[in-house]
Amino acid sequence: MWRRDPNIIHEMQNLLVEMDDNEIAEEGVTNPLDLFVNECNDLDAEVRISSIKKLATVAVALDAEKTRTELMPYLEDLTESIYNDDEILMNLAEQLVHFVPFVGGIEHVESVLCVLEKLAAVEENIVREKAIESLKKISEELNDDDLEHKFVPLVFGMTESEWFTSKCSSPSLLTVCYPRVSDEIRAEIRRVFELLCKDESPLVRRSFGGKLGDFIKVLELQYLKEQFIPISETFSKDEQDSVRLLAVDISLNVALRLTQEEVDELVVNTITELSCDSSWRVRYQVANKICEIQTAFGHDLTRKYLVLIYQNLINDAEPQVREASAKCIVRFCELLQETHQANRKDEDDQLDPVILQQIFPLIQTLDQDNNPDVKEALSSVITAICPLLGLENTKLLLLPLITASLMNDSSRVKENIISNLNNIISVIGLADIADTVLQIIVDLVNNSASVWRTRRNLIVTINYIAKHSGSDYFDTHLKPLYQKLLNDGVYAVRKTAPLILPILIKNFGFEWAKGSILTNIWLFAEHKHYLYRYVCLFCIDELVSPTLEAKCVEENRLRYLQQLIGKDDENIRIFLNTLRKLNNRLQRKFKQEWVKNTIEATQNELIPEDDIKKYTEDTINMFVTGNNLSILSVRSEDVLIDDVYLEGLLELAVGKFFDVLKRLAEDPVENVQSLVGRTLMRIRDLCTALDSDFQSEQIKVFLMDECESEEEKEISDDNKSMEEEMLEILDEKLKA
Repeated sequence: MWRRDPNIIHEMQNLLVEMDDNEIAEEGVTNPLDLFVNECNDLDAEVRISSIKKLATVAVALDAEKTRTELMPYLEDLTESIYNDDEILMNLAEQLVHFVPFVGGIEHVESVLCVLEKLAAVEENIVREKAIESLKKISEELNDDDLEHKFVPLVFGMTESEWFTSKCSSPSLLTVCYPRVSDEIRAEIRRVFELLCKDESPLVRRSFGGKLGDFIKVLELQYLKEQFIPISETFSKDEQDSVRLLAVDISLNVALRLTQEEVDELVVNTITELSCDSSWRVRYQVANKICEIQTAFGHDLTRKYLVLIYQNLINDAEPQVREASAKCIVRFCELLQETHQANRKDEDDQLDPVILQQIFPLIQTLDQDNNPDVKEALSSVITAICPLLGLENTKLLLLPLITASLMNDSSRVKENIISNLNNIISVIGLADIADTVLQIIVDLVNNSASVWRTRRNLIVTINYIAKHSGSDYFDTHLKPLYQKLLNDGVYAVRKTAPLILPILIKNFGFEWAKGSILTNIWLFAEHKHYLYRYVCLFCIDELVSPTLEAKCVEENRLRYLQQLIGKDDENIRIFLNTLRKLNNRLQRKFKQEWVKNTIEATQNELIPEDDIKKYTEDTINMFVTGNNLSILSVRSEDVLIDDVYLEGLLELAVGKFFDVLKRLAEDPVENVQSLVGRTLMRIRDLCTALDSDFQSEQIKVFLMDECESEEEKEISDDNKSMEEEMLEILDEKLKA
């Protein structure tokens, strides 16, 4: 039931008080409805739109009776007088969905429905869609009896309208009503639906055809077979191709309701005819839906009919049809394999023979296609079939195609394959394609004409290659390329390139990083151009707070040290004490005057943070699969290797980070100083979170007792030099 929310009403009354007091005083208007009318007639479109958005406020100021008798009739007239002002009508339709309480509740819902009915008859499609959406939401709040007696007559009235727009708005409303009405009304809805599916207007037929799939989902199976399967066949033979292409979705929804035998008898012929339709748009729709059709057809019918249909679509004369077919080919093979495994009897038979014998030749055909769009579509998905084919088939059949494409085809084809290289590497390794891939990456990085998004996405490929090749290969072949990406002329590339830095260091260790990649990163702090000095700060930000780090969402879970709980090991105790000492030393860094001044200045600026996700777009999604994103978290096995990421990060922060940040905090460019402040706040957040872990009861039990009190220890540590601190930590490591 509808209820007035006191909080909402209170807010609206406050809004009413604020409604243009000066205007009311000047014009002598005291009635809220008169003020609303004046604003609706204003010459300024913004004023008119604003008045519609305050419609609920006007209704609150009026009582329910005046809203019904004065405001709603005015709104009915308004929909006719401003029929060409689409934005106002769209906002009106959006506001009316909440209007039932203001007219007195469900018993007076007709006054709201009448206005929405007129809005659903407007020519502009976006207005009609918003009105239909509001009508659907109101129908959900009605009980079955009110729906049948107040809502259904309105919908039937729309179907009988002389104007086609009302008819076009009605099919989705009929579908909403059908499951909740009596058998007598259902019979009438079926009759009306069938009648208007054959309407003389192509626009009405298209509208009903577009919603027939949804109607089939709620229709009884008996009436589907008797009454609506013939209608779906009628759509497939319509003279308008815009109507015929709807028959693809209709037939698909019919097939999902039937048994395999019934699909063979009632649907297969229709799909076959549509796949050979004279209009390429209809054939394109079949190609675009081929995997959904495959699911509806099942194992036997797919092999009996659909494989041949798919072969014809891939060899179609229109490149748009071949392009749509190429995009679906990997998923088509995956579904073939799934049904094959579910139905196979021979456990030794791993790969469906249909894939190798009938589908793979189609991949070779598409690979030789003369249309660049078709080859690009194939290249965007082709590597995903590697796990399905397996090691031997990938090397024997697919690798020659991919290698040839990398060497000969357009840059877009190369980019697509390179961006999805992990699919190949995970199956066959890097050795067979290393030289070819490396040459392509070099060309793309060095080619200033290449699209900057391609260079940005290369960090994904570089990360995958580094993961499978090791630190020596990275230093020899990939580090110069990565350095160029960090030094790229496009800001978005420089901003995104540090994303993989924590992953590289997590895999190779901080000892490697200090002697390799970090040396080059510190040089950016001395770059002559301030935009490139940013890069050093971007890298520190990613090391301290990796964007790709898996977020901890569980309550009562430690952020970094959860996996060390319950491990009764002396090495872990020593490691935790070392980590706590490093964190304490890092926290004391924030007592320095320049640090406090820099953070305070940044906080006072109130500048919005430059979110990296604006520049990465879909690049982050490429890392979600195939990567261990627990970068800062410490596992018990990490402690044994004596090169833990979190420990190395704290050592670096205590030493090099603050030296670099102090230099950049004195930078003549204010923007650099602001970024330094944000970086310092990230480091502070890391310290705080880690300190919170140490304060937990689960970790306290592992820490060895200290002889000195915390106050004495702080005083003594402050008197130590940095060299002494590091020697003490090194000594503790040697003991471990």
